[in-house]
Amino acid sequence: MLGTNIALAAEAVMSNFRRPAFPYKLTFAVTYNCNSRCKTCNIWQNRSTGELTLGEIDSFLRKNGGFRWVAITGGEPFLRRDLPEICESFAKNCPLQILTITTNSLLPTLQIEGIRKIAKLKIPRLIVTLSCDGAGKLHDEIRGVPGNFEKLCRIYSELRGLQDSHFRIFFGMTLSSFNVGKFDELYRELHSRFPEIGYDRIHVNVFHTSSHFYSNAEGGAEEKREKWKRAAIAEMRNVLLKRRFSPFDSLGFLERRYIKGSIRYMKTGRSPMSCLSLSSSMFLDPHGNLYPCTIWNRKMASIRENKDLRKLWNSREFRETARLARELKCPNCWTPCEAYQTILGNLL
Repeated sequence: MLGTNIALAAEAVMSNFRRPAFPYKLTFAVTYNCNSRCKTCNIWQNRSTGELTLGEIDSFLRKNGGFRWVAITGGEPFLRRDLPEICESFAKNCPLQILTITTNSLLPTLQIEGIRKIAKLKIPRLIVTLSCDGAGKLHDEIRGVPGNFEKLCRIYSELRGLQDSHFRIFFGMTLSSFNVGKFDELYRELHSRFPEIGYDRIHVNVFHTSSHFYSNAEGGAEEKREKWKRAAIAEMRNVLLKRRFSPFDSLGFLERRYIKGSIRYMKTGRSPMSCLSLSSSMFLDPHGNLYPCTIWNRKMASIRENKDLRKLWNSREFRETARLARELKCPNCWTPCEAYQTILGNLL
């Protein structure tokens, strides 16, 4: 993954020794509007208005175009009809090497067309993740929309031939009490339809709560939560056992570290490594607000009010908050949005 660009790899390695002068990774929720009805997330319950326009995004990036790694999320990103143009702005204004997009696959015609357009930008590494929480009806039940699983299979079927060394499609399973123990079942279903899909094409992450992002609450008695943790640890060990990791595959290396970290996180409730939020990365919400990450509800600034990100990034407040994150004086999490650069920043 990092082999696509020496400069990005160098920044990741140097983050082991010092805080970069500018964040190399941005997680950007382009919208909070969502047409899913997920049991694990309440974003869909909020009507999101006044979001950053394409013009505002483009203007911001022309002045602050230092990002090498951008993760596009939502809500459902493709509800922004201008999503291909947003991605083009990042490709045009930044030394962009990695772009990841997560989608719920509920609008296959729109999403297939949009992904085709984004793939034509020839970004060195484009990764599209189709959210997939279970096989068939289980996925539909968790996501709250009948027919969702068949639609995501349609998207993969129509785009699978476009994949090459620059563009890959993965399936993303969010592990929760609703689907724990169902990883093997999901693999069998996907592999039976698409034989080229191996265990390594299914990314498994752990359910989290967030007041400013997911707008969800865990709920349930302590005994129930402890039972869920034990089951989740067993499932992540199963994923680790089934996955095959090549020492020459940088993405596989990150995945292996992430899965092992997930097991530690479920056992302790703490991040297994010193967090690099606001040291290597930050989170931008649809309304232009900057946060350390998707979990820590600590609004730092607004790009509508403060347009010089480099100045903000090197301010006392940002640096102090970054220190607190490194010392894990934060909510503690292990989401893929933050974990990968945290792994890279703790190699040494």
